[in-house]
Amino acid sequence: MSYLADYLRRQIELLAAAIARAMGKGGDGPNREAADELDGAIAAGTGLHASLLLKLDPGSVVTLVGTDRARLVADALEARAWIVEPDEMAVSFAAAKRLRARLDREEASRVTSAS
Repeated sequence: MSYLADYLRRQIELLAAAIARAMGKGGDGPNREAADELDGAIAAGTGLHASLLLKLDPGSVVTLVGTDRARLVADALEARAWIVEPDEMAVSFAAAKRLRARLDREEASRVTSAS
């Protein structure tokens, strides 16, 4: 495995672990500490802060971080929605939904063209 592939795999693992920790801490509602930890993990795993990812269109996110990490970013943004204040919740859920829809269209296109 190349150094880059190993590095990306490790970043994905770290982000997945941060999502799991954040969801555990966010079980009782908004938790700024858990949100900050998850935002830090998102930034470490993608090079982009969550606040920027929330503003980018899904195509740009996929272009910047790649398809594999974009799927994890969608999961992270959804996890983030469960642990932030209500005014931020809708924004995080909407960004995760748009990103997933983009990834699903891309996957469907690949499957159709492979047939």
